[in-house]
Amino acid sequence: MDGGRMFMHRRKRILFLDHQIFRGGGEVVVELLATELPADQYDVAVCGSPGSALESFCARKGILFFQLKLDRKLADRKYADGLRDTILSLMCMPLKLIRPILSLCQACKIFNPDIVHVHTLKCAILLVPIILFSKLRFNSSAFYVYHDHTLTSSIFHKIILRMFNTVICVSDSVRSKYRHSSGRRIQMIWNGISSDILNLKSKNPQVFLGLRGEAPIVVFSGRIVPWKGVHILIQAVAVLLNQGYKIHTIILGVNAHSSDLRYENTLYKLVSDYGLQEQISFLDFLPQDDAHSVIAGADIVVIPSVEPEPFGLAALEALALGRVVVGTNAGGLGDILKKWGGILTEPGDIDSLVLGMERALMVLRTQHIEERVSKGISICEACSSTKFVSKITNVYQSHNA
Repeated sequence: MDGGRMFMHRRKRILFLDHQIFRGGGEVVVELLATELPADQYDVAVCGSPGSALESFCARKGILFFQLKLDRKLADRKYADGLRDTILSLMCMPLKLIRPILSLCQACKIFNPDIVHVHTLKCAILLVPIILFSKLRFNSSAFYVYHDHTLTSSIFHKIILRMFNTVICVSDSVRSKYRHSSGRRIQMIWNGISSDILNLKSKNPQVFLGLRGEAPIVVFSGRIVPWKGVHILIQAVAVLLNQGYKIHTIILGVNAHSSDLRYENTLYKLVSDYGLQEQISFLDFLPQDDAHSVIAGADIVVIPSVEPEPFGLAALEALALGRVVVGTNAGGLGDILKKWGGILTEPGDIDSLVLGMERALMVLRTQHIEERVSKGISICEACSSTKFVSKITNVYQSHNA
């Protein structure tokens, strides 16, 4: 084969860039793409924070990983939209930007990516100059993709639109912040879920928690941080128990690296103050498959977020497992529940959540489990990881179109 043909068939190199420490929606997408992109077409590397969930994942899977030497406080900081906060942020950042810029430059020099796929730009001020620098310095012909998993909007998103070849939005709610932009550069692609989720063996919470009786099991699974609204769930459970309902609630995800320990302690105290130690159980953070197995053994999954979720992967996965899902009508979570038949409540409203959980308990009594399982199979088919990866590769291939 001659050199020209060899070059034409060379695998494209994709560098995923994600600075988050914990495993969230963006990190799930990186893991899925890194393992399911066709190996005969793409070589994959990841640039992320030292000690992150992605670094551990890459080590397990043998994926090339570059450390983005980003100051931890800078990585976790959330920037407001106000001009004053923006100016102050810019003033304090230059010195802290030097190390991550140099580390990313080194990754680009070694890997020489054809495509740079950037996720979860919570620290847009940081990532914009990094990508701009690498674009100008190393590979001006590279294809830059920004995968937007956030609902926040600032003046920096206008810069992102100018810099990146394509912006992928994970939901209609995320897409709405780009309402003044149109064309192929802005695309909406729902995150995918693996069909393997249907093959998981459910863990009966009654057994592994040593519970007595046949009370329906309610599960919250996610990060233990204030905006996830677990305190609202605890108060709603207290109301339902006072009304005579028999339920047992599991809060899954405590003692995780990404938890807010002060908030976690507040939840323990809240449960104690209501005297619900026998009706509410706390479970430590579990690996993904084990967490899915707990959800598969539950009756109702509640996602009481008090702020809009950009997507709501937990809801989609729970619906795919045939569970009754109650969640807030905001952001991408609301989009999912409307499309696939979840129960909607108002964010931060205890009474609304109580009514939603009452409806869920009624569904348990009146709807056959086979009907929900059948709907779950349809969800897996419609939102499969295979279809998701295919849509993403179409975006990559549009670079050559």
